[in-house]
Amino acid sequence: MNNVVFDMKIPKRMNFIINIQIVLVCFMWLFISMFNFPSSIAYITDILLIISLFFCLKKLQWKIKKVNWITLYTIILIIIISTFIGAIINGVSPLMYAWGFRNNMRFYIFFVVCIILLRGRDIYGIIKMLKVFFWINVLLCTYQYFVLHLFGDYVGGIFGTVQGCNGYLNMFLMINWAIILGEYSQKKVSLIKLVTVAIGCTYVAAIAELKVVYIEMIIMMGVCFILMKPSLKTLGLIICLALGSIISVKTLMRVSPESLDVIFDIEARKMYLSGNGYTNSGDLNRFTALSSIKEMFFQDSLMRNLFGFGMGNCDTSSYSFLQSDFFKKYEYLHYRWFSHAWIYLEQGLIGILCILSFFISMIILLIKNKRYILIKEWHVSVIIISCFAIINIIYNCSIQTEASYLLAFVCAIPFVFIKEKRNKTVFLNLGNDKS
Repeated sequence: MNNVVFDMKIPKRMNFIINIQIVLVCFMWLFISMFNFPSSIAYITDILLIISLFFCLKKLQWKIKKVNWITLYTIILIIIISTFIGAIINGVSPLMYAWGFRNNMRFYIFFVVCIILLRGRDIYGIIKMLKVFFWINVLLCTYQYFVLHLFGDYVGGIFGTVQGCNGYLNMFLMINWAIILGEYSQKKVSLIKLVTVAIGCTYVAAIAELKVVYIEMIIMMGVCFILMKPSLKTLGLIICLALGSIISVKTLMRVSPESLDVIFDIEARKMYLSGNGYTNSGDLNRFTALSSIKEMFFQDSLMRNLFGFGMGNCDTSSYSFLQSDFFKKYEYLHYRWFSHAWIYLEQGLIGILCILSFFISMIILLIKNKRYILIKEWHVSVIIISCFAIINIIYNCSIQTEASYLLAFVCAIPFVFIKEKRNKTVFLNLGNDKS
């Protein structure tokens, strides 16, 4: 049996820290942008993560037996090793490497922390909290759009009104959408509730001009459809898809008619996805970013293509001492707007392959271990959200922001229940479990 066993005695206060982390991520930018809190409060998330990680390493006895390094934790280890090699090859300063490590690895670290520290009962409380935040978010987006007359990138609901807040918003909407789809697939919620959440998502997407949400919702419904057994529930999903499409088009016609061109007009869509840069000014674009980076910087260099310029060497911060020379020179490319571009520059093809492999492996692992998952809706939800994460890597950079904490929590959910299923002993399958 290939396994890792942990001796687990976790006080409730550590579970509470994860709750604080999630609440902070959901509301800190609202307080920063609308109530003039200092932006430095965002670094509290780093402090909480370090405390949680330290507790895991301090209190848990790792008893590693035979481990087949194939799955999720192997991938995390490969990322750490490859970025360390890339930093050495490129002579990245320890300070910049640490900053880049913070931006790129917090998702993976929080994922592991959630698996180790959370219990099944904690999951229900946090999910319920996220559902309440969803409707608070709908109200706040309405207020920001109709009362404050904000639009586009400045409508973030609970994530504030700073430019780019809708990257967080997109992540939050799709997490809630994945959760409700998973619950619907297992007959835990009615079609009416599913349609209600669908309307909430499409409405917020329309006033925040998040055009990709409609595509993401359709893809995620398609994945859910594949995972469900044919029944009246699947018919309900098709009805929801049809109603959602009609409502989306009607809403866009009223609040953002130009968005329809991107969805229905081939030339407009081609320009949006792969034109003369995202801002049409010679910067990078989503669909052409990797080829542009290869042509501009890597060309035929094997080491550059594999390892990039080194983690942290293309990074920046509001603090001048954490601004890389590369960023100062090539900021105009807006490579930090898209995760795949940012990762390719700093981690090369190895980084791109690792992050894609992480989510693909998660889907495979969940399918293999579904017999251990008592709460089947989380099994479905995380497979769906993993598909979204792959799309999101190309769409924006939210997986390298604090929004990644929300994604990491959701991805950890089924593994928490796998852990509890196995006689309340933390037993994580890291390879081919043939027990």
